[in-house]
Amino acid sequence: MFSVEWLQSALDNLAELWANSDSAARQVLNAACNEMDRRLARDPNNEGESRPQGRRITFVAPLAAIFRVDPVQRIVTVIRIYRFRRRS
Repeated sequence: MFSVEWLQSALDNLAELWANSDSAARQVLNAACNEMDRRLARDPNNEGESRPQGRRITFVAPLAAIFRVDPVQRIVTVIRIYRFRRRS
Protein backbone atom coordinates (compact mmCIF):
# COMPACT_ATOMS: atom_id res chain seq x y z
CA MET A 1 0.00 0.00 0.00
CA PHE A 2 1.00 3.59 -0.68
CA SER A 3 0.25 6.68 1.38
CA VAL A 4 -1.75 9.29 -0.51
CA GLU A 5 -0.99 12.95 0.17
CA TRP A 6 -2.69 15.96 -1.40
CA LEU A 7 -0.89 19.22 -2.06
CA GLN A 8 -2.65 22.21 -0.53
CA SER A 9 -3.33 23.53 -4.04
CA ALA A 10 -5.20 20.31 -4.90
CA LEU A 11 -7.21 20.57 -1.68
CA ASP A 12 -8.01 24.17 -2.57
CA ASN A 13 -9.24 23.04 -6.02
CA LEU A 14 -11.46 20.47 -4.34
CA ALA A 15 -12.78 22.98 -1.80
CA GLU A 16 -13.79 25.31 -4.61
CA LEU A 17 -15.63 22.52 -6.41
CA TRP A 18 -17.34 21.58 -3.13
CA ALA A 19 -18.39 25.17 -2.39
CA ASN A 20 -19.96 25.51 -5.83
CA SER A 21 -21.93 22.25 -5.60
CA ASP A 22 -25.33 21.34 -4.25
CA SER A 23 -25.90 18.51 -1.77
CA ALA A 24 -26.29 15.78 -4.40
CA ALA A 25 -23.16 16.89 -6.25
CA ARG A 26 -21.22 16.94 -2.98
CA GLN A 27 -22.13 13.31 -2.36
CA VAL A 28 -20.82 12.44 -5.82
CA LEU A 29 -17.60 14.38 -5.14
CA ASN A 30 -17.13 12.53 -1.82
CA ALA A 31 -17.60 9.15 -3.47
CA ALA A 32 -15.19 10.04 -6.29
CA CYS A 33 -12.51 11.25 -3.85
CA ASN A 34 -12.82 8.13 -1.72
CA GLU A 35 -12.56 5.86 -4.77
CA MET A 36 -9.59 7.83 -6.08
CA ASP A 37 -7.76 7.53 -2.76
CA ARG A 38 -8.40 3.76 -2.71
CA ARG A 39 -7.08 3.30 -6.25
CA LEU A 40 -4.01 5.45 -5.70
CA ALA A 41 -3.13 3.70 -2.44
CA ARG A 42 -3.52 0.25 -3.99
CA ASP A 43 -1.61 0.42 -7.29
CA PRO A 44 -0.67 3.95 -8.37
CA ASN A 45 1.84 2.92 -11.03
CA ASN A 46 -0.90 1.18 -12.99
CA GLU A 47 -3.64 3.73 -12.29
CA GLY A 48 -4.66 6.06 -15.09
CA GLU A 49 -2.32 7.21 -17.82
CA SER A 50 1.27 8.41 -17.84
CA ARG A 51 2.11 12.04 -18.51
CA PRO A 52 5.38 13.96 -18.99
CA GLN A 53 7.69 14.76 -16.07
CA GLY A 54 6.88 11.57 -14.16
CA ARG A 55 3.27 12.49 -13.63
CA ARG A 56 0.12 10.46 -14.17
CA ILE A 57 -3.54 11.29 -14.57
CA THR A 58 -6.57 9.34 -13.44
CA PHE A 59 -10.30 9.83 -13.85
CA VAL A 60 -13.04 8.97 -11.38
CA ALA A 61 -16.13 10.73 -12.66
CA PRO A 62 -16.64 13.59 -12.30
CA LEU A 63 -13.06 14.24 -11.15
CA ALA A 64 -9.64 14.01 -12.74
CA ALA A 65 -6.42 14.07 -10.75
CA ILE A 66 -2.83 14.65 -11.74
CA PHE A 67 -0.42 12.87 -9.43
CA ARG A 68 3.11 11.56 -9.05
CA VAL A 69 4.42 8.42 -7.40
CA ASP A 70 7.50 8.06 -5.21
CA PRO A 71 8.10 4.30 -5.31
CA VAL A 72 10.96 4.42 -2.79
CA GLN A 73 9.00 6.18 -0.06
CA ARG A 74 5.70 4.63 -1.28
CA ILE A 75 3.95 7.99 -1.41
CA VAL A 76 1.47 9.24 -3.98
CA THR A 77 1.12 13.01 -4.22
CA VAL A 78 -2.03 14.48 -5.74
CA ILE A 79 -0.91 17.64 -7.49
CA ARG A 80 -4.12 18.89 -9.05
CA ILE A 81 -7.77 17.91 -9.07
CA TYR A 82 -10.49 19.21 -11.34
CA ARG A 83 -13.91 18.40 -12.73
CA PHE A 84 -13.91 16.97 -16.25
CA ARG A 85 -16.71 16.70 -18.72
CA ARG A 86 -17.27 13.50 -20.66
CA ARG A 87 -17.27 13.79 -24.40
CA SER A 88 -20.45 12.83 -26.18
